[in-house]
Amino acid sequence: MKHLKRLVILMLLILLFLILRTIDLHFRYNMNLRDYYTIQHSAIPRDAWPGERPLIVGISNHPPLAYLNENNNTSTGIGVDYLSQLAIEMGTPLHLKILSADHLEQALHDQEVDMVFIERKPVSEKLIAYSQPLCVLHGRVLVTRRSQIQQLDQLCDALLVTLEKDHIKAPFSFLLESCHAPPPMEVENLYQAFALLRNSQAVGLIGNDMEIAHFLHVTNRGSAYTFLDQHLYEKEICIGVLPGNEALLMAVDKGILEMKKKDLISLTQQKWLGDFKSSRFDKKQIERAYQVIIGATILIAFFSIWNYTISQKVSSRTRELSQSKSELRLIIDSLQRGIMLIDANDLIVECNDAITELINTSKENLLGHSYLQVPSLRLFLQKSQQQHVFQLGKKHFTMTSQLLPNKRKLIILEDYTEKFVSERRARQESKMIAIGQLSAGLAHEIRNPLGLIKSYVYVLEKQSAASVKNHALSVINDSVTRINTLIQNLLRFSRLSSDDKRPVNIQGLVDMILALEENRLAEKNVDVTLELPPPSAPVIMNEDVLKLIFHNLLSNSTDAFIDSQQQNQIHIHAVLQGGNLVIKFRDNGQGIDASCLESVFNPFFSTKESGTGLGLYILSTEISKCEGSISVDSSPDAGTEFTIILPVD
Repeated sequence: MKHLKRLVILMLLILLFLILRTIDLHFRYNMNLRDYYTIQHSAIPRDAWPGERPLIVGISNHPPLAYLNENNNTSTGIGVDYLSQLAIEMGTPLHLKILSADHLEQALHDQEVDMVFIERKPVSEKLIAYSQPLCVLHGRVLVTRRSQIQQLDQLCDALLVTLEKDHIKAPFSFLLESCHAPPPMEVENLYQAFALLRNSQAVGLIGNDMEIAHFLHVTNRGSAYTFLDQHLYEKEICIGVLPGNEALLMAVDKGILEMKKKDLISLTQQKWLGDFKSSRFDKKQIERAYQVIIGATILIAFFSIWNYTISQKVSSRTRELSQSKSELRLIIDSLQRGIMLIDANDLIVECNDAITELINTSKENLLGHSYLQVPSLRLFLQKSQQQHVFQLGKKHFTMTSQLLPNKRKLIILEDYTEKFVSERRARQESKMIAIGQLSAGLAHEIRNPLGLIKSYVYVLEKQSAASVKNHALSVINDSVTRINTLIQNLLRFSRLSSDDKRPVNIQGLVDMILALEENRLAEKNVDVTLELPPPSAPVIMNEDVLKLIFHNLLSNSTDAFIDSQQQNQIHIHAVLQGGNLVIKFRDNGQGIDASCLESVFNPFFSTKESGTGLGLYILSTEISKCEGSISVDSSPDAGTEFTIILPVD
């Protein structure tokens, strides 16, 4: 049933479109729908007219359509301009041949001319094939403005004037059966006719509106006269060709259609007729009214279809929403994160089952109440303002808030215990991996002082000189101190991580890590330069995070040096700026390819063959937890620079 309604509506719209399009083409181009599309989409054969010679067009001497200009002895007129424009649109020259009106048809049949500029006559349609009309002449009545005559029936008893050549012999009452007006007075020319109108000897002038309008334009008399809207007769001026010459006729029709589309005909009439009100203006007014009707109809049709479509969609969506409401409720309640929707007045308007389990209360105690006044929520809110991850009892939680439109707010409470334990374990595992790497260097460092101890113990056993014994004891003492320092640094580095913040001596922390990495740095011929806050200015931070930053970046920079023969450099710069500790870690190693820069902080991404891909990921995670940021700038063979910004308490 729905499809049938849509089909009926579609058919009605198509029918309405065809009707409106037909009216449109009639007013715009004076042709019907079939003729328009036939002419518009027809192809003109190359041999539409034979040879390369110009086409000869016969035209009669009938001002203002065509007449001989005595000043330069050339043909001129509206019709001459029409034919000049038609020649351009057809792409072929047209030569004019002035003939008498009675000889035009005979000249065409005798093939003296290829075409004629002629009035369409129904009696000649079997002898001449007519084109679409170039213009239409109307027989109309001209009156003076002061007469205040507006309708034909006001002329029933009036004396009218006309030209002898127009052959209006019958009395004017042939149009109005109730009138008994005398026959029009005939004169030889328009000057005589206007003299009678000016002297009030005649009330109106009957004639060709285009000829009269042209006379008014050239004599500058248009302001004193006006045409009545009704017309008495209509003559279509066309191009005529011999029957059977369809290709030439189609070329002419296409040219005329292009002239009408470009408004050349109206512009030509304006050139010859000026701004005087003729039939040309009536058509414009009708066209504007038609455009308004078309626009209104299209709008009504559009909004009708739109309204019907929207109503159908609304009904369908309402049913879908009704069916999916319970499913959506089930999905929300199955989430492990607690969710609360808060309105502009701080009231809880919606929540899921997880939030009731996390804070150990019922939905009835939440919905409709201010979330700031719910006792079981108060402790969570207080803790969340102090720390991003906070501990209550044996569990860890996170609480986030997100602003929504209409001043609403979404609060999410999550049990973070498992993630907290996993992250802590990952940090410790990463540290143990680093310890393993450090142990290889420590083995070499410890072996050297042990060798010295062993050698000097032997010396002590064999030598008895006091100076030798004192020197041996001094070397043994220094070696033992060196071993103790290395082991102390290793134990301090491997200590379990915590989230505590305490004053940190950055200079001492970096010196400790450099001591642990001394052997690797020497092997790679690395020179480390430092710009750090003085020991007298400790910063309150998480020491474990700083250890992780300096060791990880130092290790990565050392690995980035391939050639130990060149001068490899690492520059570490740390400064306090506006409540933040800004650390810049720069090396002149092999750099990172641009395609890898976006992935360096992803888990398990590594450019090293033996890398785990977790170092920078864990580092980035720890910095984010401290509400800091890390960025990298690098290019191949130009080195790498990491920038870390950490808030300082």
